[in-house]
Amino acid sequence: MELTRKQRQLMDCVRRLMAETGVFPTLRELADCMGIRSVSTVHAHIRNLQEKGVALMPVEDVLKATVSAITIPLFGWVVAGVPSDVCEFQENIEVPAALVPNPARTYALRITGDSMIEEHICEGDIVIVEKRDTARDGDIVIALVNGSETTVKRFQKEGDLAVLIPANRSMAAIRVPLESVEIQGVVIGVVRKY
Repeated sequence: MELTRKQRQLMDCVRRLMAETGVFPTLRELADCMGIRSVSTVHAHIRNLQEKGVALMPVEDVLKATVSAITIPLFGWVVAGVPSDVCEFQENIEVPAALVPNPARTYALRITGDSMIEEHICEGDIVIVEKRDTARDGDIVIALVNGSETTVKRFQKEGDLAVLIPANRSMAAIRVPLESVEIQGVVIGVVRKY
C-alpha cells in the first residue's frame, strides 16, 4: 500500500502524540504537529487513510479489540499474615489472558491481611496462582504449613528449613522444617479493583 508523504507524517504524529499523552490526539493537535492550519485537511488525510484500509482509532478502541480475557476459578481467601485455614468457595473470574500462560494449571485466590503490602499485594486483591508443588528461592508462594494452615509469602530455603518471608517490615519470617511446608502454587500475577 502506497502512502503519501503527508499520510506518513500524519501516522507519525498520531504515534508520537499518543506516546506522549496516552490518548488519541485531537484534529487540532494533529494539524499543529503536521504544521498545517486546517483541521479539515487533517480530516481529509484520515478519510483517505481509511479508504486505503488504514484505520486510525482511539487507543481505547484498539485495546478493546486486542485484549482478551480468560476465565479461571477463584477458590477462596488466603491469608497474607499469620497462616490460617483457607476460606473456601468457588466462583469464576475473568482475567487478562496475558496473565495466564497455562490456563489448566491456574487459579485465583482473594487476599486477606497485610503481610505482603510491600510487594503491592493488599487486602482484597486477587492473586493469580500457577499450581506447582515446588518453588525457587524468592518465589511468592501459596504455602500449606503443618498440613492445615495456608499463607502467601516469599519462599526461601535455608538448609532443612523453609523460610516464609512477609513483605511487611513489622512482621517476622516464619521458619519451619521443609517437610512441614507444602507448596500449593506460585503467584504469577495480581488483580486489583479500585
